[in-house]
Amino acid sequence: MQAITYIQVQELVTHIPITKLQVAYEFLRDLAGEKPQTVLPQIEFMFLPFKEQQHLLSEQAAELVKHYKDTQEERELWQGGDLGDY
Repeated sequence: MQAITYIQVQELVTHIPITKLQVAYEFLRDLAGEKPQTVLPQIEFMFLPFKEQQHLLSEQAAELVKHYKDTQEERELWQGGDLGDY
């Protein structure tokens, strides 16, 4: 069997669809004997179905609207005024 170089593995990885990269990474990590790491929430989000991503983002947007309405007076106090006042 012919020896495989790191460059060959890197070239092969560039042809893997982005949806399969997580699986390929975990497989290579297991082969290397590394301990599993926690997956970043951003990566988990990226692999969610589009409808679920939309739902989560709309929930977060609603929470932010509420937060900004609740803190409006406080923000106006420290954001208001003219720069020359300081």
